[in-house]
Amino acid sequence: MSEGAPRLLASAEEAGTTDRLGPVDPHVGGALLLRVPDAAPGDTLDRIRDQDPFTRQKLAQYELLLWNVKTGIEDLDGIRR
Repeated sequence: MSEGAPRLLASAEEAGTTDRLGPVDPHVGGALLLRVPDAAPGDTLDRIRDQDPFTRQKLAQYELLLWNVKTGIEDLDGIRR
């Protein structure tokens, strides 16, 4: 993990957005499950991405997907730190 990753994760956790994260298999990157406000989720995700040290240094790019959970939302709502 590079120096920037802990800072990104710390800022996401401080903002209360990080729910789960981890590498994908095969290990070509990772995935973040973020909980963002319903008001402007796209803007929030853009801001998080744009503040990421990997993005700023052009070391990574992200595919941002909004997930409108329908089935199992109660289980996700039960996940807390």
